[in-house]
Amino acid sequence: MSEVQLNIRPAFSSDAEGMASVSMRAWHISLKNIVPDGFLDQFEHEKQKMKYAERADDPSWQLLVAESRGKIAGMIGVRDNDSEPQAYEKQIKVMYVDPEFQRRGVGKALLAAVFAQLKEQGVRCVMAWCITANEIACAFYEKSGARRIEGIEPPEEYAAMPHVIYAWDFIK
Repeated sequence: MSEVQLNIRPAFSSDAEGMASVSMRAWHISLKNIVPDGFLDQFEHEKQKMKYAERADDPSWQLLVAESRGKIAGMIGVRDNDSEPQAYEKQIKVMYVDPEFQRRGVGKALLAAVFAQLKEQGVRCVMAWCITANEIACAFYEKSGARRIEGIEPPEEYAAMPHVIYAWDFIK
C-alpha cells in the first residue's frame, strides 16, 4: 500500500467521534486474537467518545490526530508519565491507526509529529506500554528506534495481559 496524504494536527473535542471510531476499530480488528475473550466488550463507543472529548480539552494531554481527506486515520496521545520506570518524563498513552490506514505511514507520521513537539519542549525521554503479544505494534516501535524494556510490572490498568515497555531517548 502507498502512503497517504496526511494532516497532523491537535485533536479537538469535535474529533471525539472519529477518535472513538479509530480506537474501537483498531482494538476489535487488530487485537481480537490477542486479548482475552470478552476483554474488548468493556469498551463502549459512547464512553470512548466522551473520554476523547475530555482528553482533547485537557491541557495535561498532547493529543494529535492524523487526517486523510477529512477522515481521522490515526491518533496519538502523550501525557506525564505516571508509572514505572519514572525515569521517563512522558508516556504515550494512546496510539491507534485505523486498520484501513495501517502500513501507510500514518503511525510513523504521528510519532514524528509528537516527538518533534516533545523535543521542542525539552523532553529528554518518552515511553509506551505495549501488549507483548501485539507483535505488529512491537515491531513498529522497534523499527521506530525504541528500546525494548522487559521485566517491569505494568500498572493495574494493563495487568490483564503481559506488557513490555518501549522507550525513546531524545538526548543522549
